[in-house]
Amino acid sequence: MKLAYSDSFIREVDISGYEPMIWALPKLSIGHLIEKFEYLKENYGLTQSRLGYSIGLGESTISRIFRKAHSPNRATLHSIWLGLTLWEDYLDNEEEYLKEMDQVS
Repeated sequence: MKLAYSDSFIREVDISGYEPMIWALPKLSIGHLIEKFEYLKENYGLTQSRLGYSIGLGESTISRIFRKAHSPNRATLHSIWLGLTLWEDYLDNEEEYLKEMDQVS
């Protein structure tokens, strides 16, 4: 799996007197997550239930976040982003993953 890293995903932060720090996903927004989810839903049939299950959140929590009825913390946004990124990688390469699993079995 190859995750995309760009200025919108990683930002180096210089705090005087400390080792350099990295701020992951500084420009992440709910709108970005909704857009990515809608793409996966339309093209692969991903559901909020499957996404939620894979990252340990309930379907109702995902729904409230996507309807902007709930304001999640950054850690939750990061979890959703990671879940969507992993689903996208899996769904884009599903045939390859299934072949690998057959070889392991």
